[in-house]
Amino acid sequence: VTCGICEPPSRFQPSKLLEDCTDDAYVIAFCLRWTGLNCTKAMDMGFDARYVQTLHTRCPLTCGKCGSSPSCQDSSTFVDASGFDCASWVGHDCSSMHAGYTLKGILQVQAACRSSCGFCPHDSSSSTSGDIGQSIRRLSRHDTRDLARSSCEDNPNYVVASTFVCGAFVGRFCSYASLYLEPRWLLGPHGVWKWHTSLWTECPVSCGLCDPTGRPSTWDLMQECEDDPYSASWCSYNWKGQECNAWEQSVTLVLQGESDRFNTTLFSQCPYTCGLCTKPTCGPGTVRDRVNHTCTDCFPGRYAAGVRSGAEAAV
Repeated sequence: VTCGICEPPSRFQPSKLLEDCTDDAYVIAFCLRWTGLNCTKAMDMGFDARYVQTLHTRCPLTCGKCGSSPSCQDSSTFVDASGFDCASWVGHDCSSMHAGYTLKGILQVQAACRSSCGFCPHDSSSSTSGDIGQSIRRLSRHDTRDLARSSCEDNPNYVVASTFVCGAFVGRFCSYASLYLEPRWLLGPHGVWKWHTSLWTECPVSCGLCDPTGRPSTWDLMQECEDDPYSASWCSYNWKGQECNAWEQSVTLVLQGESDRFNTTLFSQCPYTCGLCTKPTCGPGTVRDRVNHTCTDCFPGRYAAGVRSGAEAAV
C-alpha cells in the first residue's frame, strides 16, 4: 500500500477524502509530518512529483484544502486497543508511544480522533497559523524559555544534524522543519519535542528565546549604522553584496508566518549590510559617543593646542 503497488478495497478515493475533509488513514503518519507546514512548498523543497501528488491528494485535511469550514471530527464509534473512545484522548499526547499500544494502534487513534488529538488545522486549540513557536510550546506543555542557557548565549560548538550551526536558524522559526529535515518517526506535532529540546537549549539567541544583556535596539543600530553584534556574521556571510530587498528569490521558507519573521530579522538586525543607513562621521577634535549617538569634543590633551616645540619634543 505504502509503495503504491496495490489499493485496499475500502480505501477512500481523493474526491471522497476531500468531500469528507479527512486524510487517508493508510498514510496518516505521512500526512501528520506536514502539520504546520506549507504543502504548496513541497516541490521547492526537492520532493519529486509523485511525492507531491500523494501529499495533495491523500492529505487534504492537513494541507488545508477543504475550504473554510472543514469537517474535522472524531469518530463517534471508535474504540482504541485499550477500550477508550476519542474523548479519552483529550489532553494526551497522541503522537507518542504509550504502554499497551502498538504503533498501529497509535496510528489508528490519530486517524480516528483528529479533533481530540489536536490535529484539526482550523480548530482554535491547534491552529497552525501565527507564531509557530507558541504552538510548539503549547503542544509540548512546556515553555521553551525554561530550556534556554542561563547565560543567554549560543553554544558555538553545537551542530544540528552534523550540518547546521546555531546561526543557520537566525530569522527562521527554530524548527528542524524550517531546514527541511523530516525525521521518519515524527508522527505529529507533539513529536517535535525531543528533536527540539537540544536546539532550544543550545541556541537560545538565534532561536529568539532570550535577548542578551545590553543588546542594541534596532534604533541604536540605525543610529550607528551597524549590524546586530549577535547576528553580524550571519548578516555579512549571507547578505554582503546582495540585494536584501530581493531575499525571497534566494531563500525558501515553508512554515506559515516564517516569511514575516525572516523579513523583520533581516532588516532590523542587518541595517549596515543591507545599506539602510550611512556610517556617521565626526569632525576633527571630536569623537563618537556611541551611547547618545552624537559627536562630542575630545578631552584636551597635552599637545591639543598646537604643534609641539622643539624643547617639548626633546622631552
